[in-house]
Amino acid sequence: MKKRYIFLTAILVFLTLPSLEAQSKKRLAILPFSGGSGQDGETISVLLSNQRTLLNAFTVQPRNSAIDRIMGEQQFQRQSGLINSDAISEIGKLNTADLVVSGYIAKLGSTNLLLISIVDVTEIQQIAGVYQTYRSIEEIRGLLPDLSQRLVQASQKEYRNLPGLAVPSFTVPSNVNANDAMVLAQVLATEIVNLGRYAVFPRNNSVDDVLREHQFQRSGQTSGAMALGTSRSIDYILASSVMSLGRMNLFGAQILSIERGEMITGADREYQDISDGLNKNLMREMAGELLGARVSSASAPAAQSSANTRSANSIMLSSAEWQTYSDTASTAKLKIGREYIDGQENDVLTLEINIARGNERWAGIGNWNDTIAQKLKGASGVRFKALGDGKTWALSIPMTETNTDGCTHRTNITTRNGRVVEIDVPFSRLRQPEWGRRVTFNKNSITGMGIERNNSHGAGAASIKIFDIEIY
Repeated sequence: MKKRYIFLTAILVFLTLPSLEAQSKKRLAILPFSGGSGQDGETISVLLSNQRTLLNAFTVQPRNSAIDRIMGEQQFQRQSGLINSDAISEIGKLNTADLVVSGYIAKLGSTNLLLISIVDVTEIQQIAGVYQTYRSIEEIRGLLPDLSQRLVQASQKEYRNLPGLAVPSFTVPSNVNANDAMVLAQVLATEIVNLGRYAVFPRNNSVDDVLREHQFQRSGQTSGAMALGTSRSIDYILASSVMSLGRMNLFGAQILSIERGEMITGADREYQDISDGLNKNLMREMAGELLGARVSSASAPAAQSSANTRSANSIMLSSAEWQTYSDTASTAKLKIGREYIDGQENDVLTLEINIARGNERWAGIGNWNDTIAQKLKGASGVRFKALGDGKTWALSIPMTETNTDGCTHRTNITTRNGRVVEIDVPFSRLRQPEWGRRVTFNKNSITGMGIERNNSHGAGAASIKIFDIEIY
């Protein structure tokens, strides 16, 4: 009898584990995106809901036509009597959301832009955000896996004990589009959120989305009650504006103390076109200066290459996809994380290796993910930025025909000690080493890419930081 009791208890614990795991996750409502045309906003919200990264991190609750189908099914079951009322109550229960994804399909000048924010429903506080330029609306589908991963990473930061900062729209003159003012504010708010110095309370489209979520939860379609409004004290406000001085156009921003009415800090940047706020990273520079982060004195790179605005040709830096390899005597250590390099925050891959003395020694990192392989098959080259110790490395592009004997097509790349260099490798530069089977380079057979050193480069320790990888 005792054994039977233990067995039944084990079964109950096993069956309870999934529900306990679900309860530990925050509930994330994904609303249809604003902007765009036709069904664009609804479709993007559905595609975002499908992202495995979000499903693993949150309990995702759709706020699109999927809800209508759920409610319709519940109504059908009530009317048909196919299941009893207690079962309907359990199956049909939709809990209130803790967080809302607010998305906006926007334009800043002539630049197409996708803005995504995660907002705490109770506090109406933005806790994470990303933005992404794109050429055509169809391109967005391929960008969502990377954006989802960045959203999850950003949302895991602690944000509850930071001083509160309200971020309203930019004040603009009559000759500047009001929509541009709102987009600039959302980009600047995202940059400030990701620096982690303030709890950001947006005063833009994100608030409208939170109010829509409040209205949905109070409509009777979800169970449970919800307190509206924030309990947080908002200590500061960001006053941002588009200004002119003669023929000079300027972005300006000041952080003001609400209680004391005094300015805490300020920043300004000159621009030629309103889209420079994005394409020349001026919003990022201003956020860094306002919050005391390192800022580059040189012109910022185009937004498509920045950490928060990747193009569809970017190669994601994820520890789940990049792997180290080495011979038995050499070593390789990999770290991927956010770092400031030359005043810009980037996803950075850091590789530290030590090549043992002797013949046939090697160590490096490789990415053999199918998504990367497909991108490389359609490309004609790879480029990235590298911060190294002045030593020589090799970029290798393996193929199915060369995976067994290591005679992958490759080319040497040279770093400069303590300085960032831009590496550009067209596939036409790739050559096989002296050993191995001779095969013609065939893009259709590519299986990934690697970066390594071997005994021909010299023994001993070496390190390199790599970022902004993209194919072309």
